[in-house]
Amino acid sequence: MNEVLLKVENLKTYFFMKRTIVKAVDGVSFELRRGEVLGLVGESGCGKSATALSIMRLIPHPGRIVDGHIYFKGRDLLALSEKEMRGIRGKEIGMIFQDPHNSLDPVYTVGWQLSEAIMLHAPKKMDKKSILRKVVDILGKVGIPTPEDRHRDYPHQFSGGQKQRIMIGMSISNVPDLIIADEPTTALDVTVQAQIIDLMKQLKEEYNVSIILITHNLGLVAEMCDKVAIMYAGKIVEIGGVEEVFYEPLHPYTKLLLKSIPRVDIDMPRLEHIPGSVEGAYEIEEGCRFYPRCPMAMDKCRDTLVRAYSKGDHIVYCHLYEGGEG
Repeated sequence: MNEVLLKVENLKTYFFMKRTIVKAVDGVSFELRRGEVLGLVGESGCGKSATALSIMRLIPHPGRIVDGHIYFKGRDLLALSEKEMRGIRGKEIGMIFQDPHNSLDPVYTVGWQLSEAIMLHAPKKMDKKSILRKVVDILGKVGIPTPEDRHRDYPHQFSGGQKQRIMIGMSISNVPDLIIADEPTTALDVTVQAQIIDLMKQLKEEYNVSIILITHNLGLVAEMCDKVAIMYAGKIVEIGGVEEVFYEPLHPYTKLLLKSIPRVDIDMPRLEHIPGSVEGAYEIEEGCRFYPRCPMAMDKCRDTLVRAYSKGDHIVYCHLYEGGEG
């Protein structure tokens, strides 16, 4: 069995607003092994990106990590200094940000931006020719045509899919152990999405990297991931192997989420939907935050602490499974 590369324990990231505290990540725990792909799924605003930014320690003001541990290769990232974290970001942990159009600096060539990432973490000073060779090699690996010429171009001269490839190239420029991909196929057409998926699969096989894939696309999770964690209102409600969760979902939210997806293999005259909205879910402290929308809710679901119940490696946070293995 591959070693545990990343272990997140009871992570809590809160945003301290003028009149309220938004508990964007509230007690999240999971493990990721070397070479494994974890899909992080949930509605917009459920805390997926905040979890990723917490791992990178890039939470913007007024947010703050208030509790928990993030063990990466045995070291607690929350105990490291900012200087030590800068040595890990981009070198041991790479991140593909959600919007490549805003993540690339429009006033610098893509070659310069790639070379900056390389020079920052180079073990020794590299000459310009060595840096250029590496930049061209990376652009070629991620499928940019004629990289020996295109490294001189600016971001606006590339298509959306090519920009995303360049972002992926930056994330692998120093051969990290972990890549966090925050909705890497958003705003791309279906053909380009397929190309990006194939590229990420190829990089996983070539470098044996672990990947955290943040997405709304459950089809992408089924194709790419080994495990999936379902998030709702700052908490993980279910986590397990992709086949287990998709074919035998346990949490009512997961069941409704899967039923709301159109399928071509069965006749579906009408898609099911999840009634209500996420508003107010964060106000529930101890109980299940899905309580106001859950068709199977019980009185205790509102204010009784929800424990983890497991069926092998399949874990669910729901009162319906009390009496099972805790």
